[in-house]
Amino acid sequence: MENELSARSEKFPTLELPGENRFRVLFFLLTSVFAAEGFDFFSYPLLAITGIAALYCFYQEGFFSRLNRLPFYVRATLLLFVLTAVSPGFPLKDLPVADKMLAAYLSGFAAAFFIARQLHYAMLALPVSIVVSWLICGLSGFSEGFFLGERLVLFSGNPNKLSFITSFAIIISVVFRQHLHGYWRHLNRVALALCILTIILSSSRASILGLVACLAFWVITILRKRLGRIVLLVMIAFIGGLWCLPYCEVERMKMTTDPIHDTAFQKRLFIWSVAVKGITESPLLGNSMRGFRNYYAKHIKDNEAELVGKPFFEEDILDVSHPHNVFLGVLFGYGALGSTLILVIFLPALKVAYDRRDYLFFSALLFNLVSGLFEFYLHRVSGALFIFLPLGIIHGSEYHKLSQSDQNAQPDTEIVEKSL
Repeated sequence: MENELSARSEKFPTLELPGENRFRVLFFLLTSVFAAEGFDFFSYPLLAITGIAALYCFYQEGFFSRLNRLPFYVRATLLLFVLTAVSPGFPLKDLPVADKMLAAYLSGFAAAFFIARQLHYAMLALPVSIVVSWLICGLSGFSEGFFLGERLVLFSGNPNKLSFITSFAIIISVVFRQHLHGYWRHLNRVALALCILTIILSSSRASILGLVACLAFWVITILRKRLGRIVLLVMIAFIGGLWCLPYCEVERMKMTTDPIHDTAFQKRLFIWSVAVKGITESPLLGNSMRGFRNYYAKHIKDNEAELVGKPFFEEDILDVSHPHNVFLGVLFGYGALGSTLILVIFLPALKVAYDRRDYLFFSALLFNLVSGLFEFYLHRVSGALFIFLPLGIIHGSEYHKLSQSDQNAQPDTEIVEKSL
């Protein structure tokens, strides 16, 4: 009987929940955020609530009495959120963006502190939600509501947004696979396969490019021993995905090799030129990230006579909310001042992540930088979540280690003081 129970526990490893109720609430809230993000439903309110729950956990642990001891990297990050909220180039325009970033950062910071052992299970809710989305799509007979034209959207309504969310699901599946055992590992493999198929059917070239960069990084770090198997899996997924794609989408993917004749690329070139114009007009303080829509609309209105008749000047280019490039988007939104602060925050965190072999933050940042050559998501919930939550995890882990070192050194200090 005992042998049967032990064998069953190996197949279905028990999820060990945090001991205290407030930490359990934090775990379930974070799990719900990732599940909701997979369905693109109610994720922002849940993220805000999780951020508040994180603050409550900090309060209960007496963090607010030690604010004067916060490390420089935490202070610099909080300063970035203040700068985002104020957005001097367009006062208070990016306040909604700042609260998303802050909530994601606090959630990651608290997760590293209080639920580090359960964190990968909470984040696994994202790839699992993609699996559930596929089940619902299949049960509906693959109805038209799950597609936008020929491209898969599931519940997101936008193929590029779906591919961005799914890409992070793939990153989670790969980075945390070694922490999973028994049927959790089998579920993760199914989720990974469906996520790869989702990326191909959504036909987002930017996400595919970002994932190729991540795959190259994983091959030289965490997947070296399985290189042959990984290459075979990618080839099967790629060939199978292309076989499933409609002919028009295959032709669209082929246009990637000929950007000069690619209408989508020509549209982005025009959008980038507008962003560069905005950067040169406000180089120091920027224009705010959410201010791009208004700036772009004004540019279109002022130059409409010259633009009419251009091959790329179509209806879908009249209303654009972001520069479709993360580098131009950051410079346009923050200017030189905020962009420098971002470098001060992220470069040291990148080094810490690599030294600690924390591949989640490194992979998330690498993906955003490469796919960000053609997309920009920082002003949205998914963009804030998939950048600032991993950053919060890095900072939270470092601060937790620092706090433990201080606690271990405290008794020795007291002994020395008594002896004196």
